[in-house]
Amino acid sequence: DSGNSTSTSTNQAEKSNNSNTKTNKPEEKVTVSTIKSKYESTFKMLENQSRARINALISQAANEYSTKKSNGESISYGYFYKKYMGAAKGIESATDSTVNYVVGLVEKDLQTNGYDKSYAQSFAEDYKATKEALRSEMMGKVLNFR
Repeated sequence: DSGNSTSTSTNQAEKSNNSNTKTNKPEEKVTVSTIKSKYESTFKMLENQSRARINALISQAANEYSTKKSNGESISYGYFYKKYMGAAKGIESATDSTVNYVVGLVEKDLQTNGYDKSYAQSFAEDYKATKEALRSEMMGKVLNFR
């Protein structure tokens, strides 16, 4: 008998807890803004990641350049251009693919909620602008090595 009363009180406590956790809050309407805000941190992370990778690449090039110069070795700008621009293009290509994938996720999320997928294009446009700014910044740093 005591075993039954324990399980009965446990069941009542679970029922009580379940009813307490359910709230009668109305569901928030999903808007274009709320959908896009879910992805903003992902795009910011991708930007920071790309910026860090490019800066590391520039530092590597600068170190190699300084080492060659201090050792009296000849400096082949073609070598540096080919080696480091190729690596930069690889970073850009990988980032492009990831950004396109995430933009696709945003588009899908928008369409699932009844919105036009074109609302996701602002992310693609922002990325292009950031990419151009980063490219200019990188070229400025590279030109300072001479």
